Amino acid sequence: MDNVYAVILAAGASSRMGSPKQLLIWQERPLLAHALANAQAVLAERTVVVLGANAEAIKAAVDLSGSKVVLNPSWADGMAGSIRAGIRAVPDTASAVLLMLCDQPLISAAHLQSLLSAWQHAPERIVVSQYAESFGVPAVFPAAYFPQLASLTGDRGAKPLLLRFEDSLVKVPLLEAELDVDTTSDYQRLHALNEMQLMIDQPLDAYLQRIRELFIELGIPEELPAGRGLALCREPLELIVAETTPQGRAFYLTAAAAAAWHALKQAAAEEGITLLIVSAFRSADYQADIVRRKLGKGQTIEEILRVLAPPGYSEHHTGRAIDIGSDDCPELGERFEQTAAFQWLSSNAKRFQFFLSFPRDNRFGYVYEPWHWCYRGRLSAILRHSSG
Repeated sequence: MDNVYAVILAAGASSRMGSPKQLLIWQERPLLAHALANAQAVLAERTVVVLGANAEAIKAAVDLSGSKVVLNPSWADGMAGSIRAGIRAVPDTASAVLLMLCDQPLISAAHLQSLLSAWQHAPERIVVSQYAESFGVPAVFPAAYFPQLASLTGDRGAKPLLLRFEDSLVKVPLLEAELDVDTTSDYQRLHALNEMQLMIDQPLDAYLQRIRELFIELGIPEELPAGRGLALCREPLELIVAETTPQGRAFYLTAAAAAAWHALKQAAAEEGITLLIVSAFRSADYQADIVRRKLGKGQTIEEILRVLAPPGYSEHHTGRAIDIGSDDCPELGERFEQTAAFQWLSSNAKRFQFFLSFPRDNRFGYVYEPWHWCYRGRLSAILRHSSG
């Protein structure tokens, strides 16, 4: 990725905030500094920061060393002008641009790496962040799309371009991309999320080291996640018991996912459809135990990783994924596709923000899993369910 550049858009006047949001403090540093640090963590000094309104105040308050700073004199005309300025600032040799906003504080370096890894797997396609029923930035644009980016107009940014090529987009689930800080209410929500400790249970470096050690132990190639476009999945600090079987087995989910599951299950029951949880939250360590057991039965690591995610990269780690069965198909298998339960889910799950993760011929290289559904609800729902 030596020729990929980050372009961070930070030229807006923050009119709805009432003060420069680029300078709002999050985790002891300004939002723009937070975004820049994440970009530089994955792309080093190949970063471009586009300033406009309040440029001098921002340059005085934020250390922008190591990045190329460009000014968009037409910042008042809309975001498209900043995109044009950013594209003009990257070298002609650039192979792609990672387009970012300065006001998405829940985005981490690991999230950006996930997008870049997905792009490496499909370098001719645009890679976008997917959240709830929408998609957008951060996004990776191959060089072939630079002319279109350079001709954008108005205040909708790159959205018209993404909609034009929607059928060919690579969409990486990234719930954290939904929250951008435009108003004081957004800023309050951000701090409420932090105060409730709905973030991550350990520093990223420690989690990555733990995953690396498991990869070495299990013989999983280090380059496998990037080669298959797999996103790192981290474990939430807080889980609740979503459901318990008559035998006493408990299934854990995040509060928001559990609330959505209960609503989904109730709606199905009202139409005569019984849905059963077969699997929910699994830690990375438990995922590694499953791999060990399969290796012990003589399966190769290649065979295992077609049906099972490597530790650290399973949606089950997030507490938002569930494997679903039914009365007539309680075991996980492709036969679930033939059940009334699957037909009902296909028509209705989206209403409850559950989505099928691994359809036929999915780009991740997994077998078809009609039973595996992941909750991708909005951050506002997480906040509401967790504070109730």
